Amino acid sequence: WALWAIGRNDSQASAQRIDQRLTEIIVARSPNREAKHPLNLRIQAVRILAYRIQRQMIHAETMNDVKAAIRVSLKDPEPRIRFEAVQAIWQANLPDLVPPLLERLSVEDDRVTYYAGWQSLRKLMSISERKQLLQDQRPRIRLAALLSLQEGHDFTLDEAVELAEIDSDQQVQNWALTWAMNPRPPKKMPNTQSRIELEESVSVRDLIERANKAKSPSVRRVYLSMLSRATYRNDKDWDAMHQLYGRLQSTDDRSLLIRPLARENQAMNLLWEALGSEGQLQQSAINGFVSLSRQDGNSAAEIADDILQRLNAGPSKQLTAPVMIVLSRFQISDGWTPSDAGQNVFASALQNRSDPTTVRNALIALLPIDDEALRTSEPLKRSLRALCQKPGPQLFALLQNLTQKAELDVDLPEPKRATIESVLAQLPLADETRGEQLFFDRVTSGANCAACHRISGRGNSFAPNLSGVGTRLDGTKLAQAILDPSATITEGYQQQTIVTEEGLTFVGAVLQDSGRDIRLVTVDGNLHQIPISSVEHRQTSQISAMPGGFDLLGDSQVADLVKYLLSCREEQ
Repeated sequence: WALWAIGRNDSQASAQRIDQRLTEIIVARSPNREAKHPLNLRIQAVRILAYRIQRQMIHAETMNDVKAAIRVSLKDPEPRIRFEAVQAIWQANLPDLVPPLLERLSVEDDRVTYYAGWQSLRKLMSISERKQLLQDQRPRIRLAALLSLQEGHDFTLDEAVELAEIDSDQQVQNWALTWAMNPRPPKKMPNTQSRIELEESVSVRDLIERANKAKSPSVRRVYLSMLSRATYRNDKDWDAMHQLYGRLQSTDDRSLLIRPLARENQAMNLLWEALGSEGQLQQSAINGFVSLSRQDGNSAAEIADDILQRLNAGPSKQLTAPVMIVLSRFQISDGWTPSDAGQNVFASALQNRSDPTTVRNALIALLPIDDEALRTSEPLKRSLRALCQKPGPQLFALLQNLTQKAELDVDLPEPKRATIESVLAQLPLADETRGEQLFFDRVTSGANCAACHRISGRGNSFAPNLSGVGTRLDGTKLAQAILDPSATITEGYQQQTIVTEEGLTFVGAVLQDSGRDIRLVTVDGNLHQIPISSVEHRQTSQISAMPGGFDLLGDSQVADLVKYLLSCREEQ
């Protein structure tokens, strides 16, 4: 604020000294080339210079030095300084600094600074000048020019398609053709609806025709990518897309059309055939089955029965694994009763001890099975008994659930519990993606951290936000927080026990105590509102409200979870 007070001084007698001091704050470096002044002071100095230029407060003899300081700021290693320099160029309307701005954009890797840069081009360059930049040799300059033209809808459909056909950069092609699908300004829908509807300007059959005529494979693939997001209006569109799918030779190209085709039940045969493929086509088929199961009017249980019947009719080890992935991701309501043939398929999958991932997926898929159906299925009970002899940590919680449903009298030995040392030893081999799945997995086999915690907008806010936890805690502290949550308790998250006059007991963390009601979240992530007047007993324990038992996940799975949390480095 002191610097701003000086910078707002419009006295011409002091102008030169003020400009020089602000410039010195920006450019001054120590002998080892590090900035002499604190980051925030340098940020404010750039902002103040832009303010002074706007209001013609800069002394004539220092203007060149001021512009030089802004040019230097464009090359600063700190992205926040570069961002302020870009902002200063357009706010102060300095078209003579467009060349160094373009030079910055050609290499800029900070997304916010890059966004501010191409927005600045809209302010400082005419439409024709920006269209000339589409011929620049530097891909990032061409992309910046394209984005600035698209933002103002200063680009035609033909220009977008032509650019995609001739440009050698995949990112420029993608942006040009994605925009070509909706080149008109968005039309806001009535206030009763909460989204913006983009008017489609290219029909499905037009896109198919363009894909067929595309000269290069990369451009055709971009058209196919657009088709994968297109909304077809009638059966003729679906039939045309299906015919195109049959003509495609590349499995990667076919994988792009699975998604739109999977919106109709007649895609079942196509999806089944693709499920027997490998790589991206198989993954698209898996996603297609899941999408189909969630379409309005469809029953996930009926589609699951159909898939199991197909697998039973033509048993194939190759298809068992992807089928179990599909079924594990279906949202089937409790009480599902697979046919006898379907139960035999599951029993066979559970016997494949050489593929623990398939076994785990089969167990997950069986969670919604009807209790009576499980109790009376001898093939399934035999497979469950065999698995209980030596369960791994990935299967333990699932087997606990299913053996109880089946009322099996079996001794289920606990797996080896994870320790901080064993988790850290596994950390170099850990899988961040598996850790993310564990964090958000709400079935019995997952850690279900998202029931209480939140990361990047996903999950609940009942416990501390973990969006930037990777910048605050190292692997050792994260492992300790998971395995021994009571070792360090965040203030306000001690476990509390509340007993009401009706005899109900609630154990968890108190989120709010208004004096009238208590909002408490239990360990399963459920929120309860308890009137103060009904509380008979209330006790705070010196243990964490976070549940224990995560050591039963085993050192490998806990290491995956730690690896994922270490990757969460953006505060939100």
